[in-house]
Amino acid sequence: MLLEFQSSDDYFMVNRVMTYMGLLYQDIIRSQSLNKGDKLPPVMPIVIYNGSPDWTGPVAIDSLIDSVHPALSGYAPRLSYLLLQEKKTPKDYSKQHPDNLVGHLIAKENCGTPDDMRACIRRLHQQLKTPRYQDIRRSFSIWLSRLLRVKLKQDSIPEYQELNEVDAMLAEQITDWTLQWQKEGEKIGEKGGEKRGVRKEAAHLLTMQIRLKYGDLSPWAEQRIQQADTKQLEQMGRAHFYRRYLRCFAAMISKNSNFTTRQNNVCHSV
Repeated sequence: MLLEFQSSDDYFMVNRVMTYMGLLYQDIIRSQSLNKGDKLPPVMPIVIYNGSPDWTGPVAIDSLIDSVHPALSGYAPRLSYLLLQEKKTPKDYSKQHPDNLVGHLIAKENCGTPDDMRACIRRLHQQLKTPRYQDIRRSFSIWLSRLLRVKLKQDSIPEYQELNEVDAMLAEQITDWTLQWQKEGEKIGEKGGEKRGVRKEAAHLLTMQIRLKYGDLSPWAEQRIQQADTKQLEQMGRAHFYRRYLRCFAAMISKNSNFTTRQNNVCHSV
């Protein structure tokens, strides 16, 4: 099998697959020292797509090539690939079809938590535990190591050679990683809370200043102030402070105002 993982639609994917097939056969000829009369192995190309929009690319190369005279049709390339869209694959597919290794691949891509991943790894290890699957186990282990680096944002994960090594690593490290993520989340939350607090205080102060000077605001003007970010509130505050910019300030909080555009057009003209 030749597996290609895609996160976005590629209309010319079949042309890439044809190139990959040729390169793979070239590598087999070279690495296995094939000679005249030797046969190349059959290869089934599979594209696994995990994007949200439906796949639109053709799966056969002849769909990309202009039609030719019937006498020349035998010389046109013929190749197609099997398309698997993850969103259309049942979540329990690997459980219902444990012999399907591609189903195990898709299941691991869709694991939402480390515990789910460990359960998937154990099911796959059970399926591939005999010695004749050693090469496949190794390929799965390397692929899983790379997948986990992305999913867990841990570049230090090495390329493991066995599935039980990946499972053991997850069992040992996941608690530390979870604590680390929680701390990072708390820091992000604190920073976000500080920014929201500053914006809220600025909006309250500006509203009070305007009421003291001009009286109550209309509902739409008060709503406009409450929706403004910190930078926009700062611009409003400066316009309000200098009375000669009152027309600029009025424009900035008008119902249909675009803060940046209206400020540039009005404030520069007063």
